[in-house]
Amino acid sequence: MEVQNSQGIKAQLDEVLSTCPSVIYTMSYQNDIPVVDWISENIESITGHPIKKITEPGWWTQNIHPDDQVVESEANEALLKHGSLSYEYRIRYADGQYRWIYDQMRVLRHSDGSPRRIVGSWHDITREKSMTMALEQRDQLLSRLSKWVPGMLYQMIMQPDGRCYFPYVSAGIQDIYGVSPDAVAEDAEIAIRHIHPADKELFHRSIQESARQLRTWHCDFRIQHNKRGLRWARGEAAPELLADGNILWHGHISDATEQKNLENALKEQRLRLQQLAHYDPLTGLPNRALFADRIYMAIEQAKRKHQCLAVVYIDLDNFKPVNDTLGHSAGDQLLQQVAKRLLKSVRNTDTVARIGGDEFVLLIADTGPHGYMRSINQIIDFIRRPIPLQNQSVELSASIGIATYPQDETEPDALVRYADLAMYKAKEKGRNQICHFHDLSQ
Repeated sequence: MEVQNSQGIKAQLDEVLSTCPSVIYTMSYQNDIPVVDWISENIESITGHPIKKITEPGWWTQNIHPDDQVVESEANEALLKHGSLSYEYRIRYADGQYRWIYDQMRVLRHSDGSPRRIVGSWHDITREKSMTMALEQRDQLLSRLSKWVPGMLYQMIMQPDGRCYFPYVSAGIQDIYGVSPDAVAEDAEIAIRHIHPADKELFHRSIQESARQLRTWHCDFRIQHNKRGLRWARGEAAPELLADGNILWHGHISDATEQKNLENALKEQRLRLQQLAHYDPLTGLPNRALFADRIYMAIEQAKRKHQCLAVVYIDLDNFKPVNDTLGHSAGDQLLQQVAKRLLKSVRNTDTVARIGGDEFVLLIADTGPHGYMRSINQIIDFIRRPIPLQNQSVELSASIGIATYPQDETEPDALVRYADLAMYKAKEKGRNQICHFHDLSQ
């Protein structure tokens, strides 16, 4: 009866071992060298090698991958020292291909502590190893890409309560925010706190808008870097709504300081060119081109609102002697002082322009039939006041010509021309005079 039970148990054990994905084996020590003395039969179906060959002395060492021979040698020493061991190596199957094996061993000892037997099991982990190696290669590729791509690559998750963190971020975050990837793995605020206070509202609003509409996030913002000082950053990321309600952004942030500096330089250059094209470089007043635009728009508005306006042409009397006696620098200072006084004499809605030399032209809108005369009287008063110049007091006067819309003309160019003609008539009268165009025909 006991024999039958033993045979039954052996049969069950053989059935289990024949279908088990793991190989079970025992080894005994012969002259202090471990030798396989039993191994489960499933090794034949797994490796393709017959058991008889596998159990031959030296077979195992001969079929271990050359690169893993050192590992095998060190494993035997470690096994005796620690009593148990788990390690990986490659072994050649009957088809000539090497497979990865995960081997676990334990030493059974005599009562005196000397090794008696080794029991172990190993499992073919080639598939798992291939997946792991593929993931490692992907991570290495991503690491190389992120190393050479300027800026930082990242994934950021925002939870429904608004808390954000970075499940992945490249080492470039050190250059952008001045923090390490590990520091923001659980809390993105550690990086966000470095954003310039004036840009934080814009940054948060842009993130919320991207999350709400699930549209690509774009934002330019400044970062106060601990080592690099104030820097511009430019971010772009695509959002994805996850099943758990979180939002995941895949994105990139780069240092945009140089681009911003260039953009600002180009903007300043455009403004300078615009200033040169439309403003007098000496006085900062509108020039002839800008005055032409202003008078055109003013007449169009006057037509719609049935209003009057006046064009006032001013030529400074006796300016040339000042230039000749005190020099051109003094003459320039004098023109600048006159420009300031003309601006003070009119409203903000009016225009004062310098169109050349010592000639100025004013556009006074919404005047009423003769409302412009109040400004004219102020102009005369301001110009006549002495102007301190190079420790001297210079006194000026002006010849003034006036043309009005719609009484004298309705076309912009003609209005300016008529005001100019009226100014020359004022000079003919002896200077320091005012002449209206409509008086020329009388």
